[in-house]
Amino acid sequence: MLRRSRVFWGSLSLWRPRLVFWCGALAIGVISVGFAKLADLAQKAFSGITTSGDGMFLLPLAITKAGFVISAYLAAPLFPNAQGSSLHRT
Repeated sequence: MLRRSRVFWGSLSLWRPRLVFWCGALAIGVISVGFAKLADLAQKAFSGITTSGDGMFLLPLAITKAGFVISAYLAAPLFPNAQGSSLHRT
């Protein structure tokens, strides 16, 4: 019986991969919950902006276009190899 329990519990070299796996699973769970909470906060903020009146319902349209322009402007100097498909390279 003692030998079986020793095999069952194993040594540190047997448990190390298991501990890495479980720590990774816990980290993914915590990050996922945090991401979901932040998504809920963002949705509440968006709802607050769009339902406040005073023409603020147009703000998401302006923010979307401004975000695209800024992203396109920064893509060339910061990410020079992100120019598209390799099929059309000259």
